[in-house]
Amino acid sequence: MAVNLSVWDDGFTEQITGNVHYVDPLTKQLCVEVKPGEFERLAFDKIVGVTVVD
Repeated sequence: MAVNLSVWDDGFTEQITGNVHYVDPLTKQLCVEVKPGEFERLAFDKIVGVTVVD
């Protein structure tokens, strides 16, 4: 399922939509596939909201 993440970055919120590829508990990061073959790493403490996209 795809998720829509609200990410806090330098005083602004950014919306990122994609599929969660994996969660790394050691580095406290979330790896999200935003496009096929393109991944973005997000720190747990920057994520302020999560909704599931239908």
